[in-house]
Amino acid sequence: MKAHPWQSMIEGLLEAIILVDPIQLRIVAANQAIHQLLQVGSSSLLGKGVIELAVAPEDVFFWEDVAAGLSENIHSETMLKRADGSIVQVERRVTLIRTGVDSSVYVVAINDHSNQRRVENELEKLIAELRATLESTADGILVTDLDGAIRSYNHLFAELWGLPDELLTQRDDGAIYAWMDACMHDASQYEERLGTISRSPLMEATDVLTLRSGKTLERVTLPQYARGRPIGRVYSYRDITQRLADEARLRLAAKVFESSTDAIFITDAEQKIVTTNPSFERLSSYTEQEMLGKTPRDFFSEEGNAVQVENLLKELDNLGFWEGELWNRRKNGHAYLCMISLVKVQDEFGAALNYIGFFKDRTETHTAKQRIEELAFLDVLTGLPNRLLLEERIRQAITISSRNNSTFSLLFLDLDHFKQINDPWPSFW
Repeated sequence: MKAHPWQSMIEGLLEAIILVDPIQLRIVAANQAIHQLLQVGSSSLLGKGVIELAVAPEDVFFWEDVAAGLSENIHSETMLKRADGSIVQVERRVTLIRTGVDSSVYVVAINDHSNQRRVENELEKLIAELRATLESTADGILVTDLDGAIRSYNHLFAELWGLPDELLTQRDDGAIYAWMDACMHDASQYEERLGTISRSPLMEATDVLTLRSGKTLERVTLPQYARGRPIGRVYSYRDITQRLADEARLRLAAKVFESSTDAIFITDAEQKIVTTNPSFERLSSYTEQEMLGKTPRDFFSEEGNAVQVENLLKELDNLGFWEGELWNRRKNGHAYLCMISLVKVQDEFGAALNYIGFFKDRTETHTAKQRIEELAFLDVLTGLPNRLLLEERIRQAITISSRNNSTFSLLFLDLDHFKQINDPWPSFW
């Protein structure tokens, strides 16, 4: 085939060029750049129908429109097939050039957009990942440029600040900032602090914001860099209302723990003591350091109550609590009676997290109770059982004999002149 008169002219162009006959839509000339783009041999495109290069079905209609003369200058994007079957994305410009009175040719300039499209796809992917990260973070995020213009924010930011729907559907930075100002408990201090931050592009800051709603937010702001230079600022907001309340409760609990008059110990899930309060040392004489790692079994078990301790620990595991009295010994060996309350702290699945023990010295109360009983049932002068105790014992004997269908005996003894010994006052009085 005779070379087209324009072959030498298009051969010197870096851009991929083909010349297409406007009637038959066949390629009449092609430069080396298009052969390299499609990875085909030189001159192999001559005489081939231009539609044969098309990949997308709509390209057939495209060339029909071109042949129909609907436009003399068309700019579009399409895909071409290489010799190895791979697809290349290109930018295509078709221009009708009249070469004579009755002759014309379509000049098709093609630019390889594969790399650009790959970069755009990667950029879109990166933006999608950043958006997903922005939305999945536990903080409300606000991104601004150096002038304070809002570039982006996530849904949690809008939720924390309670932005109304009309502000979410329109681009009005001033209205958003005005809403935030109105939410602040101390708007003047808030604006002053924002001014300080905006005047210092490299500033990193953390602030606590109190809203009129009672909500407390922690704001962390960091500069945003590009090529080593600040280009904007990122604000992250976190609702710390519950955290502050929890911390206050913990401080209160710690104060109660330290100042309680009850001796208190706390164990881990394996019942090993992890801490004790000052009253524990005052009552038992054991320091916290001496008790670390020990168990309630080690502390309460003595030769006389080991079985009782085992039983109460089983009940504690089964019921989650135990309360009762138990004899124990101080570090110096002195015995004392203590009133104990044991509680098992469980997680939401019922597994033990900690065990807490409360106990206090009941020795004086026990002694006083015994003394009251003595005064009630023993004679003040002689210390011998009195008539009240006798009546109680008789009632007990009657009850037992009735229950067991048995009998009992009562012995009455008369001591001559005992009244003279028992009576503290002389007879002549």
